[in-house]
Amino acid sequence: MTSFTALNIIPDSDSDSEIDNTQELQIEEALKIYQRAIKAHSECNWQEAECAYDELFKSEIFGQVENALDDTPITSTSSSIQSILYLAFKNHAAFLLDRFRNKKPINVHDKETRKSLELGISWFAEALARDPGDASLWRNTAKLSKVFNSSRATRFCLESVIQLDEDSEDFTDLLTEIKSGLRPDELLATLQLRDVGLSTTYITLLTHLEDEITFSAPFFQWLKKKKAKKSVEKHLDPYPWLKEPLPAHRHAGVVETALFNPSTDGDMHVLHVQSRTWSAIGKALLKRRHTVDEKNPFHQSNYICLDLPPPSVDSLISSPSTATPQEATSDSLEITNADDGDVQMAEAAPTIAEIQKDSTNRKRKSTSLGGADEHGRSRLSKRVRDRENANAAAAVPPPLPVRESVSQDDKLFETVETCFGPLGISLGKSCALKILKGEDEGLTPKDRYLTDFKNILRHWDDDKGNVVLYGEGIQDPKEEATPGTALLSIEASSSSNTYHPVLSGDEGLKKWLKAFDTEGTHVKEICMEWLKALLMREWVDTQSELAKLHNDMLAAEGKSSWLRHSWPEPLTDVMVAMVNDCEELLWNHFKEWELDYKNRLAEYGVDTFSQKDMATVEFAQSVFEIFLGDLAKGDKERAALDTEELQEKWDVLKDTCRRWSYLVGDLTHCRPRDEAGEIPEDVLTFRYLWANAVFTGLNADASRDFVLNCFEDLKKALADAQCPPIELPNSTVMPEISIAKAEREISKLKTMDFFTNIFRATTHMSDPIEVIANLEAVLDPQSVPDPDVGDLEEQKHLEEMARFLEGSSTQFKLYLWERLREAYEHEKVNFTPSVMSCRLKCIDLIVSEFNGPSYLDHSEDHRQFILLKAIRLLEVTIPPTLKLALEDRETLSLNMSVLINSLKSLFSLLRLLHTYSFYEDGVLNSEYASSNLHSYRLVVVKFREMLVKTWCLVYLIYREVIEPGPDSEARDFELSEEPKMLLGSLLRDVHDDLGVRHYCKLSGRDFLKLVQSEYLRINSRDFDEELSQCLHCRYQINVGVDEWELYEHKTDPPETLDRKSALAILDFVLLMASKKKIQQLPRAEIRDSLDELVKVIGLPKKQPKSLYNEGMLDQYLSGSINPRYLFDSLKGIGSISTVPIIGDQATAAAKGLYFLMGHIHLSLIRDRGIKNRGQVKGDDLEQALKYFKATLMCDPENWEAWFRFAQTYGQEVDEDLSWSAEMMNNQKEELVKKERRCILSFIMALATSARSTDLSEEANKKRTSMYYEFAYRIYTSTRAPMSMEAWHMNEFVRHFSGTRGQGMYKEVAHKEVTPQIALRFAVHLLSQALAHDPENWKYYYIMGKCMGKLEQYTYKNDQNDDVQYYTADEVLEKYSNAADWAPDKAGSELLLEPHHKLVSAACKYVLMESISPEAAYKYVAVSHYAKGTTEPTDRASFLSLTLNILSKMKSADKQKWHHRMTNRIASLLYKDPMTGDKADHADVVAAAKELSSLFTQKASTLAIWRPENERPGRHFVFAYNYTKFYVSLLGNLQDRATLEAVAKRIRKNASGLWRWPEVWEHTLHRYISVLRSTGSVDADLSDNTFGRVGWDEFQVFSARLEAYCNPQSPSTGGPAPPTPQHPMLDLFREVVELRRLNMGSGKTPEVDDLLVDAYAKLYRDLLPEIMNVDQQQHGLESTTVMAAEAASSHAGNANPMHLSNLMFSGADGGTTSGTATGGTVTPTNPTATAAQLAAAHSKIDSDLPLRGKLTKVTKRDVMSKATNLFKAVPATTAKGGSAAKELKEQQEKQLQAAAASSIGAMGRRGSGSLMASGKDKSPIEDTVVVQQLQADQGDDSIMASPPPQGGEEGAEEGDDEGAGEDGDDEAEGDGSMVDVE
Repeated sequence: MTSFTALNIIPDSDSDSEIDNTQELQIEEALKIYQRAIKAHSECNWQEAECAYDELFKSEIFGQVENALDDTPITSTSSSIQSILYLAFKNHAAFLLDRFRNKKPINVHDKETRKSLELGISWFAEALARDPGDASLWRNTAKLSKVFNSSRATRFCLESVIQLDEDSEDFTDLLTEIKSGLRPDELLATLQLRDVGLSTTYITLLTHLEDEITFSAPFFQWLKKKKAKKSVEKHLDPYPWLKEPLPAHRHAGVVETALFNPSTDGDMHVLHVQSRTWSAIGKALLKRRHTVDEKNPFHQSNYICLDLPPPSVDSLISSPSTATPQEATSDSLEITNADDGDVQMAEAAPTIAEIQKDSTNRKRKSTSLGGADEHGRSRLSKRVRDRENANAAAAVPPPLPVRESVSQDDKLFETVETCFGPLGISLGKSCALKILKGEDEGLTPKDRYLTDFKNILRHWDDDKGNVVLYGEGIQDPKEEATPGTALLSIEASSSSNTYHPVLSGDEGLKKWLKAFDTEGTHVKEICMEWLKALLMREWVDTQSELAKLHNDMLAAEGKSSWLRHSWPEPLTDVMVAMVNDCEELLWNHFKEWELDYKNRLAEYGVDTFSQKDMATVEFAQSVFEIFLGDLAKGDKERAALDTEELQEKWDVLKDTCRRWSYLVGDLTHCRPRDEAGEIPEDVLTFRYLWANAVFTGLNADASRDFVLNCFEDLKKALADAQCPPIELPNSTVMPEISIAKAEREISKLKTMDFFTNIFRATTHMSDPIEVIANLEAVLDPQSVPDPDVGDLEEQKHLEEMARFLEGSSTQFKLYLWERLREAYEHEKVNFTPSVMSCRLKCIDLIVSEFNGPSYLDHSEDHRQFILLKAIRLLEVTIPPTLKLALEDRETLSLNMSVLINSLKSLFSLLRLLHTYSFYEDGVLNSEYASSNLHSYRLVVVKFREMLVKTWCLVYLIYREVIEPGPDSEARDFELSEEPKMLLGSLLRDVHDDLGVRHYCKLSGRDFLKLVQSEYLRINSRDFDEELSQCLHCRYQINVGVDEWELYEHKTDPPETLDRKSALAILDFVLLMASKKKIQQLPRAEIRDSLDELVKVIGLPKKQPKSLYNEGMLDQYLSGSINPRYLFDSLKGIGSISTVPIIGDQATAAAKGLYFLMGHIHLSLIRDRGIKNRGQVKGDDLEQALKYFKATLMCDPENWEAWFRFAQTYGQEVDEDLSWSAEMMNNQKEELVKKERRCILSFIMALATSARSTDLSEEANKKRTSMYYEFAYRIYTSTRAPMSMEAWHMNEFVRHFSGTRGQGMYKEVAHKEVTPQIALRFAVHLLSQALAHDPENWKYYYIMGKCMGKLEQYTYKNDQNDDVQYYTADEVLEKYSNAADWAPDKAGSELLLEPHHKLVSAACKYVLMESISPEAAYKYVAVSHYAKGTTEPTDRASFLSLTLNILSKMKSADKQKWHHRMTNRIASLLYKDPMTGDKADHADVVAAAKELSSLFTQKASTLAIWRPENERPGRHFVFAYNYTKFYVSLLGNLQDRATLEAVAKRIRKNASGLWRWPEVWEHTLHRYISVLRSTGSVDADLSDNTFGRVGWDEFQVFSARLEAYCNPQSPSTGGPAPPTPQHPMLDLFREVVELRRLNMGSGKTPEVDDLLVDAYAKLYRDLLPEIMNVDQQQHGLESTTVMAAEAASSHAGNANPMHLSNLMFSGADGGTTSGTATGGTVTPTNPTATAAQLAAAHSKIDSDLPLRGKLTKVTKRDVMSKATNLFKAVPATTAKGGSAAKELKEQQEKQLQAAAASSIGAMGRRGSGSLMASGKDKSPIEDTVVVQQLQADQGDDSIMASPPPQGGEEGAEEGDDEGAGEDGDDEAEGDGSMVDVE
């Protein structure tokens, strides 16, 4: 059976599809809201996040929650719903918890807290219902359950984390599986269950649940023995800020809260800490201490609860030394036995990728949003998938480039060896600097710093980065510089030899917070614990739980953080403030300890001094040292400012230090004694003694000798005890305690006065010369003369200072050299070479830190610190040194040894920096793994910039070494090459090496600036490629890209080109541009560079001088052409008055920038043929004029600029003449001005070129071109269409003062240049051009044309006889040479112009008998088109020869570009060469046939193309001549149809023809003549016809004529009468159309006369027959016979229409002989017609009374009737076609009916009623119908389409097709073809 579906039942598939689409849209909307909520959540914008979540849960998709848990099959849409629900519930719970956490401190017993936690756990449960495979979510839920003491829920959540296989019996198998390499998420979950704290809780939970079976399992017995490392423990608690319910005993005894008895009134204060650092907590505590209620110290507000931000992600990420993910999964559970027999679990720290990885990807891959279904298909819609794919593709980062610079590195090292080898300097081998996996190859012990640097790169951490980035651990003397002892103390503090790690971030802070309960604790107690955590060391006391917790904090290795770490400066400042603020609290604390110790000693009787007591005494010593540092700082401030306030502050600090000195002394006396009863001389003892010695030195009451004795005693005690150096990295006054330091202090005290004087002088710098003398004597004793022998005291001081400096630190030496540099920089001295010497010496000192022999004596950690410190100092020192060297080369005019030593030091640094560059290459090539720390990313930028700056400085010093200045020391070594070649090669290879690593743009592009300036200075063509690469890198300027391959060095964004740089590179850019032809520049890459240079430099500014020059230039170009100037230019006479211009623009103009830009714009048009470029816009020519004008404003003697200036104006004229006749017809004045400016520019170019001294071959070629183009322009200006108008003086009339009494009168300024003068001047120029280039056919061709035009002129010779300028032989000789030298083709086009001109000129001269045929043939025979012809003997044979050759040329022109041959053939066939009129032997038919090939046959449109070598504007002249010639031929042939079509085309093309009015007048005249001739319409026919006809009679018979020509259908129905046909009707239509076509443009009276005469002809021919038809239809034959007899009697009268002839019978007349059959009238006998007219008039007049006077019919009346008749006359019947025939018959019937009704009306109403006949209705509508029918039938008659609505104006005439037989169809106005329409 055939199944069907009812129309009212919707298929299920359609419904499902619609539902799926709807749900997809709902899911997308929900996802958008979800993303907005997540974004607000992450930004802590709680209000916005809450609103977003509320909107999310109210969305439509959440209405399907009930369906989400059904057991229906999972589809793509349902799985997406499940996923969005899961994400929303999970993250909403997290949002609630995070928001609550940020509101207030968490108290699990608070009702609001419990409510928030209940909401959180409920949302977690909703999420787990959607995805039970999220392990992290189970752990979060377990934590919340644990807070609520829900043992069963906590156990369920914890057990849900671990997935046991079906065959696993216990966790032992699972542990084995995990150890073998399970996912990190499951590993972390497993470790969480095995954690000591969690496992205890877990066992407790089992106890509460009375689960004895599980509790007694072997696994839990084994689990109790496990211990996880502390690094894993921090990842186990998902909410560490959420405290669990604590037992009561945990609050008691932790921080001795029993000392306080807080009341229960009020709330605790929440202390918000801005950041999670020690310094931030200290600042917050200090701020809170100032607001403590001291009156009620136990008030609840004095108890605080710390609110710290959560730990950052970076703090949870392991260090770079963390094992890889593979190592972590395989070796993370390494179980070892502890000393106590317990089993410890090795650290399993997760890696970065593991922590950042979502913990739910283990089980949520099958249900996650956007995942795949069980068949692997995506569940998302195609639209969503496409969008995600596009986003993913856009987010994929580009792959890192793989470095392939090995060969370039080797090349650089080889070049360095070549350049610096003679100096004994080398970079070594590149392989020695690369980081290898094995032992370093090619490194000596001296290169140990390279190995250390490699280790630094491989094991990077933030502590190393802080040293380089911020100088942590490096004390800068400049920042603390004060006179006297304070400065020496700074020097002493800068010589620490051990590297101390920086206390960064929250190191140890989490443990301190966990060990000390900060909820509900007094602020004083927290401050004390904060101080202990930083200043108190660990102590060994296993019985104390608090001691265990404290030992796990910052203290380690028996040292406190005060001794072990290097604190950041903010923490140091906070510590000093905290100690000062808590001084009383600390004092009481230590006093209570002293009292407690004495009580214990008295109670027990034995010494009970424990490790805790020792740590307490050390704690007090650290506090004393902090006070001592604050005192030293106050001493420096007091010495610097010396104010009363600072003095009082210092006195207070001194008293405080004295009290604490006594207190620490008392505590020290409590220490145990040895057998001798002495306190042991340990570290703490020496710290106390040294601190007292320093305090004594700061006390002004103590003498210097006493302080000196103190340090001498300390030196001896340290030596006796053999105490190693003791370092206090955070102390500013005693950073080190050692024998060497004691010696330094002793030496400092001895040299105190000397240094005090020096430092006082450097501080104020009142006398820089004295400072220079003192410091040079200390720093560089060799530069000063030896002291006198008798001056032992001074010599002793110098030796002491030398010893002091020899043992001084590098920083102290740097400080002294810096002071010396500042003295040299002082305005009183300002000696830059010495300044440079000081800076180079600083670099040497810094490099000696890691390049000296003492570097190897330190430990690896300290060596790395020295190396990083040196890098930091060099990074600060090198930039100003480089800046000074770049600014002034004279600064490097130093001793050769100084320069070479500096090079050696810098090369040590270069080796270090190239080691990093090789390491970076390895990272990019995936050979090494770099650090991901932020500090590393910042430091490597400094490494790269240092590498660039160091190479710049090395190059500058090396340049000075091998190219010493005149005052510098000569070099004493030999070079392998010229210095410039060595310098250029070095720059090239360094740039290549830096560029391939994308370094060359660093350091503010200093290297690129140096490369550019040096290559411009070297100015060698061997390095043009390198300079091009430099410009490309710096400015993105592409110069020379066609010659070389420029590499992309990633220097974006490019540097902005300034004017100074543009002028500097201008010569090079112009040099590169000169290597290209001018035709290549517009499309070359260098064009953009030139445009950029012009944009930056600009054109000459509108300043007085430039404005003056511009005005003079415009004035000259606006003048007339003086014949004297014309001939003076040949002698070099002629200039314009200008003033010199200086400035950047003048420099650019002098170098040729503006000229080149103008030439480029000009070449865009001139160098492309007219057929290849089409019509151009004026922008390029305007730009060219602008640039040439700018050149001439700055340099008016630049003859080539004048030449190109003239070319530009000439090109403007050519463009206006080439494409349209509009400018020639309507804007001729503008063309004349441009051509006059062109000629004036040529005159100035000729004059300046004659004065030019450049006679090079290239200049002579340009001069030759100028001669030709000037002559060409002169010849063009003398010929049509310009016709000498540029030479006319009509516009240049001025006033003259008469000298003969005539007074003021107006006259032209000078004589006008005649055509003879202009052409003779052009011939002279062409003769000069031929003298330089005798093989150019164009020179001969134009010269022949000029001579040919001069041939018609004569001049008076010495005998006063008329002599021709040139003979026919001379002219033909030039044409013969042109044809001989001309190539066969110009491109792809035949070159026919010289051959045509030769043949046509020869024929003209032969026919004019100016030369014999035989002589002419000798010239013609040169043309290869004359081959195979015979020599003519007479004029006729030569004419035949000419026609033959022209036919050959015409046949050779396959593309039909050339038209001159066709016209020449037609002219020879028709015209007389002597007169130009019709010849006696004229073959009109042949001429018309020949010329018609230039016109399309269908539309009679002139279709000629412009050849490439045709002069601009001549195209329209040819069109003008051809059209007039063709019209004349058509008139001779009486070709009325073709003439009508041509006339229509000419009328339409009023704007496309040159001199259109003349063409139209000529056409109109010929057309009228043809119409009169073919229609036998005499000139006075109207007067003869209507001269004696009365007005009334005329009205009656004209109405009948109109009715006859416009037949209408009878009122009774039936067929319409046929249309009348008569030859005169067709002619009349043409006449009316011609009048309409003319529209007053041409000879309107002539056209009107023709119209009136044609109407009279029609009136005479048709009216008798019309009357005859009327008589036949109404029985009036007798009347007609009588009228005929009467008419025949008056046939002899001159006017047959005279009233007397119509009324009376006269002489004998002829018989009527005419027929009227079918509406067709054929007049056979004029006499009979006259008789019929007389009979007709007599019949009408018989009813009229005889009047004595008749009203005369005027021409206006006839015109009116003729116009109305035209509207009524239908178009001619179409050829063939039944519809046309039917229409004709219909019109004939209508005519007969109209005639009958008209005659009947006359009999009834008389003649008066006839006057209104035909006025009521115009028959235009019928005419339109007939014409439309003819158009539909394909009628190709002239009236092929109906006229438009609007009468006779604007009617379309004939066919408008513009395509001829050869397919030419060009738009009107196109210069390639004139469309004469």
